[in-house]
This record gives sequence, structure tokens and C-alpha cells, in this order.
Amino acid sequence: MTCEECQVLIELFAVGALDEAQGALVRQHLATGCPGCNGAVAEATAAAAHLALALEPKAPPTSAKQE
Repeated sequence: MTCEECQVLIELFAVGALDEAQGALVRQHLATGCPGCNGAVAEATAAAAHLALALEPKAPPTSAKQE
């Protein structure tokens, strides 16, 4: 996998949205020590971790609670 191919998949990789084959290809590329792609994954992972904090909390409907 080239850096260009990896860059297209990084955001999906960071949120765990790739299938196993694509994820394996990205992990294989990252294992080469590519600084640009490893840095991009770190940034995407950090950004994804903050997504839930950017939304206003909502209480689930009472119908969603188990009794």
C-alpha cells in the first residue's frame, strides 16, 4: 500500500470502519514506520475521540430502558 492509498483510508481506519482486509493493509503500511501516515492516524484518532464530546447529551427515551 502506498502512502496515497493509505491516506484515503486513514479516517475510516481511525474509527474502526474498515473491513478486516483493508484494516490489515493499513496496519501493514503503518508497521513500516511511515511517519506521515502514522502521524495522520494519530491526528484522526484524536479527532475521533473528541466527536462524542462535541454533541449535546440526549437522554434515551423511556422505551429504550429494559425492565
